[in-house]
Formats: sequence, C-alpha cells, structure tokens
Amino acid sequence: MTSPVRAPGRRADDVARTPTREVVGELVAALGSRVVAYIGGAGHTKFVRAWADGTAAPRPETALRAALHAMRIIAASESPNVVQAWFMGANTHLGLEAPATVLRDAKDPATKSR
Repeated sequence: MTSPVRAPGRRADDVARTPTREVVGELVAALGSRVVAYIGGAGHTKFVRAWADGTAAPRPETALRAALHAMRIIAASESPNVVQAWFMGANTHLGLEAPATVLRDAKDPATKSR
C-alpha cells in the first residue's frame, strides 16, 4: 500500500503554497475526516467534505496547514498508524494534551490582539 504522504522534502514552504483543497485531501487521507474536522474546529465531517471540494473554506486555515506540516515530518519516518496515534495521543511536551487539540485550540497569529 502506498502512503498518502508526499515526499519528505516538501515541508513548510510547500505547505504554505498548497491549495486548501489539497491540504484537506492529504490530511483526510492520512488522518481521516473526523480528525481533520476536529483540528479544523468543525462539528461535523460534512464541513471537511465542503473544504475538500472547494465549496467552503476552513477559517482559519492555519491549524490545518500546521497539521499538514507536522504530518509530513512524522510520516517521513513513521508508519501511518504512528502518524494517527501521534495526533490523538497525549503528548508530554504539550502538557499531556493531544497535538490535535493543541492545533484546534491555538490562536491564529493573524487574529491576535495587539
């Protein structure tokens, strides 16, 4: 089975230029719609389908782009099961929060109050 993950050399600059539809599609292939909806702050996977087909855009996109960046780094050296477990498992470096929760709850730098 081939991995849905792109070449490991494609990192932050590539993620920034990747169209939203592709960001969502790659994350869904690696993590599943429920996890992508969770990270994107959506209450239902129907929103993920709308993001993937381009009829709606996640707001903000930063959590999904950060997730894609992390997913590509981890997937370059780990199995798909490890990638999924990393996003949903407690992480000691994040105060025992799951990375998916930290990404979902993070403030968008573009909306920070000054």
